[in-house]
Amino acid sequence: AEHATRAQLGALHEQATVLLARLPASERERVHVVVAGAHQARARSLGMQYFRRLFGEPTDAEERVTYAEAVDTVDDAVALVCMQRLDRAMARAFFGDEKRLQRDVLGDAAERLLEDLQFGH
Repeated sequence: AEHATRAQLGALHEQATVLLARLPASERERVHVVVAGAHQARARSLGMQYFRRLFGEPTDAEERVTYAEAVDTVDDAVALVCMQRLDRAMARAFFGDEKRLQRDVLGDAAERLLEDLQFGH
């Protein structure tokens, strides 16, 4: 597994370095990567680990690196990034917190109200 991982990381790093070098610094700072993969591969995905390290992004941020299931085309990936950016802008405008729409809008109230319900366990 280590040999295959080394080969894949080497190829990924080579391509990412070439592509990013072609961009002006102002555009490099705005690059957003979508790592497409299967549901079970999300945890510790090679691509996610690589691009998070490349961009210095913490594991829970998903600001410039996003994992996506069922994204089959570049257009799908672009649409996903556009939706994320729109959601963040709306959340910032309405809630003052750009990550607020990443959780259920009713979730905070639900957490409080669930305390009042009687469950049989």
